Amino acid sequence: MSILKGHLEHFGLQELLQTLSQGARSGTLEINRDGEKVSIVFETGHITLVRSSTTQQLRLRSILLRQGVVSHEDLEQASKDHEDTGILLGRALIERGAIAEAELEKALRTKIEEELFDLFLWTRGSFEFFPEQLKSTHEDDIYHVTRIQVDPMTIVLEGLRQADEWNVIRQRIQDQRWILVPVKNSEEPAENNSLFKLNDGSRTIEEVLSESTLTRFDACTVLYRFLEEGWIREATHDEMLRRARDRSAEIPVEALAIYEALIESGRVENHIALLDEAADCAGHADTETQAVFLRMSVRYLREHGDQEAAWKRLQRLLILAPGHLEDLLDCWEMRDSIPSRKNAQIFDDLCKALRRQGEYKKLITILREAEYLKGEEGSYWLQLGETLLRFKDPEAKSCLENAIALSAKKSPEIALRAERSLRTMSPDHGMDEKSLEELLSRQTEIDNKKLQARYIKFGTAFLVFFFAIIQISTEWRAQGMLSAAKEIEKNADQISSKITAAEAYERVILLHPWTFAAGNSDTAGSRIRKLIQIEVAAEKDLITQERNNARAERNQKKVDVEDTLIQAEALIEEGSAYEARVLLDTLTPSALETLPIRERASIRYPVLIESVPSGAKILGRDRSLIGVSPLTVSLKKEEQLEIYLEKKGCRPRFLNLSGESPPRMLISLVRSPLRSSILTEPCLESLSLGERVILSGRDGKIRIVDLGDLRLISEHSVGIIGHPAPILIQGNNSILALPREGRPLSISKEGEIKTIGQITHTPWKCGIHFGEQWILGDGAGGLTSLNASGDMTWFVHMGAPIEHIGTDASGTLLVIDAIRRLHTVHPSGEIVQEAMTIPGEPHSVLEDGTLLLTSGEIWSRDQTRFAPPPLSEISLLGNTQLYSTKNGWACLQNGVAEEHKSPIPSTCPPLRHSSNQELAWLAGGDGILRLMGPGETVYSEVSLGSAALDLSHAGSGHIMVTLSDGTLCDIEEQVK
Repeated sequence: MSILKGHLEHFGLQELLQTLSQGARSGTLEINRDGEKVSIVFETGHITLVRSSTTQQLRLRSILLRQGVVSHEDLEQASKDHEDTGILLGRALIERGAIAEAELEKALRTKIEEELFDLFLWTRGSFEFFPEQLKSTHEDDIYHVTRIQVDPMTIVLEGLRQADEWNVIRQRIQDQRWILVPVKNSEEPAENNSLFKLNDGSRTIEEVLSESTLTRFDACTVLYRFLEEGWIREATHDEMLRRARDRSAEIPVEALAIYEALIESGRVENHIALLDEAADCAGHADTETQAVFLRMSVRYLREHGDQEAAWKRLQRLLILAPGHLEDLLDCWEMRDSIPSRKNAQIFDDLCKALRRQGEYKKLITILREAEYLKGEEGSYWLQLGETLLRFKDPEAKSCLENAIALSAKKSPEIALRAERSLRTMSPDHGMDEKSLEELLSRQTEIDNKKLQARYIKFGTAFLVFFFAIIQISTEWRAQGMLSAAKEIEKNADQISSKITAAEAYERVILLHPWTFAAGNSDTAGSRIRKLIQIEVAAEKDLITQERNNARAERNQKKVDVEDTLIQAEALIEEGSAYEARVLLDTLTPSALETLPIRERASIRYPVLIESVPSGAKILGRDRSLIGVSPLTVSLKKEEQLEIYLEKKGCRPRFLNLSGESPPRMLISLVRSPLRSSILTEPCLESLSLGERVILSGRDGKIRIVDLGDLRLISEHSVGIIGHPAPILIQGNNSILALPREGRPLSISKEGEIKTIGQITHTPWKCGIHFGEQWILGDGAGGLTSLNASGDMTWFVHMGAPIEHIGTDASGTLLVIDAIRRLHTVHPSGEIVQEAMTIPGEPHSVLEDGTLLLTSGEIWSRDQTRFAPPPLSEISLLGNTQLYSTKNGWACLQNGVAEEHKSPIPSTCPPLRHSSNQELAWLAGGDGILRLMGPGETVYSEVSLGSAALDLSHAGSGHIMVTLSDGTLCDIEEQVK
């Protein structure tokens, strides 16, 4: 029970707070104004809690964020902790370390003070003080981690001061929904610059106050000063309207606040257009707000006499808020300006709304006004009479009597209801028994007809429902069959599949004729049947065309085969059997099938038999002589012929031929060496000198052999005994044997043998014969020149062991040392130019002065070309150089490298054929010496019996082969 109550107009807030503070009161003070309520809790004269009807949680959050003590993320995490565990929000913030307890207390105190300061602006309202303590709610508990006590006297002094200043500020800042914009070409103020920047023309004053770190009073004070000093100005009507339109779709609530400020300002030229815009904007928020703006539009239009426009907006209102009394009253007042067909419905809805609201006096007025509209209906007089009866108006009797008179025949129910109301007024006012009985009889008849009609409707509906269920079930099954037929048609890629699809459509029509699916199936079936007819006709035409084409093609093939046979016979008669066989091989089996079987079996296929060497005897199975190679034999396709090839000095070969054999059979007959001789030690290198062969043995000795009978003439030790085989260097009429260490040995064509040069303890590495000089390189980097007599003519030191010596086209010496430097030396011993580094590992110096690198490149100072990587030393014959490769052998000629394949890897450098530059001898690892040509063609084979170590020319048409087992072989070359 309250002990103090009154009005703020008579007892101000400051007196009220002073009284409760000085009396050390405890309880709750409630202050109300226009539906807004504020509760202030006192404990022994101190204020501990203020709760307003606004959303308190948002106010405290705003203060915490405004003071900068927490972030949005901290508040969200703390709220989540409270929801999950029930921990107080303030305690959650403290435990997370986001805020200190003192900072939370300061924020709560600021909240209480600001809410109390706002109360000093209330000039009217009622108050009531309850001595009972106000129990805190859950929303209060989640924030109160500590107790707050505020002295009311401090609030009174500050509140009065702020109230006086608020009166001045509100004369300039009248509406906080307005927008402030900075004045152009003005400098920014140094003080409160952050608050100044918030007024950017996009925020309302209310938004600026909520985002500012200052209190609302302090922020408004600064904004007042900015306005007075000309830093900022109020936005114009167009600027406000533009901002409202920008926000209308995304943030309609904020846009509506701006629209309301514009409407209430009264500074609008086109008021109705602004109201319509606001109503459209409210449509994005909620229909109730939209209806409020539409009612404002209706009110404005009616005041200005635009009834037609008002009616258009009222129609929208009747849809947005059906049955709203105010809208229906406006419609009724405008009934002369709206379509007459709408009046009856509006009248009925208005009467219902008035009865629902209990406005029966207003209902009587409306009913009297509607007499012109409803005066011929008994229900109208019944409604008017019953309403008048509520107020015991004597006129009710005449109204009820009119209702009985108008509805006795057609609507006895209304007449009976009016009669009951008359009896309520007075028993004497009721109808006589006979008339009442007639009404009851008529009503019973009407009720029976209605009941009968209801039964008929129910029965009809049941039958319709029953047949509909049957039809739906049938349609469902038919649609399933139709879907299956469509799926068959979708996957149909042949005529048979399409026929199946057409039959599926026809099955739907046969089983469910009275369905929509049957109609669709009929259309689809007819379409696919036509398509089948077209495709069948097209397929028949295609088959006929294909048969005619096949017949014509077969006849043409037969003519072509006969022409080919005639041409082949002509070539055979001309002696071109190989060309005839090639021509016959062009006939395919399908082409030959065009001939009769007997004619096809009589075709003979020529086979050319060649041998290497040629001139081999060709013997039959019975050893009878057939001919001498090359020889052509003609065989039927499946005819077999066994032959032998024999030639003196070669191994015989056996062949099984048939008409399917290749048109040319090249048979290589393996030969044996012409002569052979076994030496005491294998030789790694050999050179011919007149009628002698000079051999370099593994034991470091030089052996001289006679070419005629391979007889050993003599053997000589070179250098230090026991060193590896010496290097043989070919001169004009002599050969120089260069030992690994010691004095070189010179062997002349006449057989003179002598040592030349000086004794050296440095290993010899390489050497060449140049003009009349021997140019030798040693392991210490020395380059020595010896004349024919063996005397040293000059000496040059290169600084690193010498690996290769050669010459270029101009006759200049090219010297390569172990560190890949290329030195250019004049024949006189003078170094021509500075050494340069070679870009790869050198393998040898070629005849034209270019270098062959181990990586397979031909390098010169000007360019680099590709060549197969070498796997052996280089052999030389004329201007052609040969060496072994991974795939076979390579030929270097005029700076161009060409690689040829061989069946077996070579064990030593290849040797060019002495009379045919296209052929080369290759000694394979299988102990066979082969004469190879381009395209892996083997022209001759010689069985060596062991791996060859070296090949060299020995006289005209002979080559000398040294084997790994110490055998020396003389091989006779053969011309292709």
